[in-house]
Amino acid sequence: MNISIVYQSKDWLIINKPAGISVHNDPGADVCSFLQQQLSSKIHPVHRLDKDTSGLMICALRNEQVASLQRSLQTGEKTYHAIVRGQISATKGVWKTSISDRAEGRRNPRGKSQDRKEAETSYSVIKTNDYLSMIACTLHTGRQHQIRKHCVLGRHEIIGDMRYGERRYQEKLQARYKFDHMALHARELVLNIAGKEKRFHAPIPLEWKVFDLC
Repeated sequence: MNISIVYQSKDWLIINKPAGISVHNDPGADVCSFLQQQLSSKIHPVHRLDKDTSGLMICALRNEQVASLQRSLQTGEKTYHAIVRGQISATKGVWKTSISDRAEGRRNPRGKSQDRKEAETSYSVIKTNDYLSMIACTLHTGRQHQIRKHCVLGRHEIIGDMRYGERRYQEKLQARYKFDHMALHARELVLNIAGKEKRFHAPIPLEWKVFDLC
């Protein structure tokens, strides 16, 4: 499999990761393996996307570049698009529910009270129909599974999220739309590299057209 490369310099690159592929946990069949074969170069992920999340991801071609790129990522702006359950009444808003920095589950998405940290996600509604909404989410903190947790805590779970969502509902939607991934996509990334702002976009996955929201 060839991974779509959005931008490449001599030291790093931005890819458009497909949904359903692990970043590095499936040797021979993960993003790093495919890229190393594709580019004949060692790949160093600067950050991770969940297996079922698609979109923009940064990889370094030299290990010594990882730390500086991580700093740029921390001060940059990351915007995701998601398709979520139900109609969201407000056109925009902010979720500020504190959550843990660990992978949790549907029984307690926030995590244990002693593990919870401040978390902030702003969102805006792009389009809705009778049953679903497409939203844009911008991360202002970087907790694990932050958007997924904030969506379910806001009663608008992400379509395809089998970890945090209601299983019966998710299975019903999966059968109806023949959609077997999670509808969460890293859409836009703004970085400051060497004093210059760089802005990157990844198109919405074609599979999302089944929801009639894009």
